[in-house]
Amino acid sequence: MPLLPLFPIFYWGTIQSPEMPYWFACLTGLMLDVVSGTPLGLSALLYLIFLVITHSQSKYIHKEGFMIMWGYFVMLVAIICASQWFIISLSGNQSQAIPAAFVQWLLTIGLYPLFHKLFDNIAEYIKQRRWILTHA
Repeated sequence: MPLLPLFPIFYWGTIQSPEMPYWFACLTGLMLDVVSGTPLGLSALLYLIFLVITHSQSKYIHKEGFMIMWGYFVMLVAIICASQWFIISLSGNQSQAIPAAFVQWLLTIGLYPLFHKLFDNIAEYIKQRRWILTHA
């Protein structure tokens, strides 16, 4: 299963930094923990760390092209997937399957371009509606 909640967190965290609150990332992580059965708070913590790093770097990658943003996303998701695998393995006192974590990472980075395009369209629509509302 790809880490779908990371798509909006990354996109809106880089493009519209002030509009992506930390409570959203925390709540999303908690809901995912409840649904998936992972240790409660693990995804919330990792998503908060992901958003903090994204916010801190957004001023550098905000105006970059898609390939740079995707590369940055690939690196951050690799760190998140590795951290999640390590913590789950450590808390369960047994090593989890590394190929499963790798497949999750591949699915996540492979689907990101589709969601990036979708979020670009949504952002453009919001921008047009704001302009119409302010200039009407």
